[in-house]
Amino acid sequence: DKPIFNNNSCSFAGVSHSDEVFDIAAPACFKILRKWVVLDWCQYNPNIPNSPGRWEHTQVIKVFDYEKPKLNCPTDVTVSSTTTDCSGAQVNLPPLTATDCNPKFTVKNSFNSGGADASGFYPLGTTLVTYTVTDGCKNTATCIVKVTVKDGKKPTPYCLNGLSVTIMPSTLSVTIWAKDFVSKVLDDCTLESKIQYRIRKSPSGNQGPPTDQSITFTCDDLGTQAVDVWVGDEAGNWDYCQTFIEVQDNMKNCPPNLNGN
Repeated sequence: DKPIFNNNSCSFAGVSHSDEVFDIAAPACFKILRKWVVLDWCQYNPNIPNSPGRWEHTQVIKVFDYEKPKLNCPTDVTVSSTTTDCSGAQVNLPPLTATDCNPKFTVKNSFNSGGADASGFYPLGTTLVTYTVTDGCKNTATCIVKVTVKDGKKPTPYCLNGLSVTIMPSTLSVTIWAKDFVSKVLDDCTLESKIQYRIRKSPSGNQGPPTDQSITFTCDDLGTQAVDVWVGDEAGNWDYCQTFIEVQDNMKNCPPNLNGN
């Protein structure tokens, strides 16, 4: 409200006000002490102390807010780690932004003490970062960002320098498993017992990992055959090494005139 004047031909009124704003705790966001001053210039003389014709009144205005801040949360992010100790990776996130009728709000995140900025060194796996924004009236809004750090380092396979096998007389073929060609695999984050093995005839590098864990040779493959042996870790990283296999028919079971035999 504001001062209301009744029509009075014997007065000449003027009015003004000044505000003092105080931040306080809930339930009111802040209080305004509004000091009204009314003068009747037909009576008031500013040069006379305590002159009649001046009235003052302090009005208390309490401002309430029941709406949560509106948040603009960073989007979920996935990064690859190439560290040799599987410790994680540095992740840079854009700061969270928020809007509210009272700009004096606080922002916290569950990952570090950086408030709106949750950038930092994250471990392998998925970390859920919870942002909490509280305004001056204790209204709280939250949002969650998923930060995923994947193992981005490929495993390193060491292939045997060639193998030799002979055709089985019962099937006129021989099957060799990819793992038979690998002497060891080095990987920083995956146990060797969980490494996957695949094999394909060379060349296959730009085709990506094959789906076969073994390869079968027949009498048509007698002689030296180049093969690519692929290894994959739990994070889906793959690499390969090239080697060869000597397919033999020592018992002369293959039909004649195959590959010169």
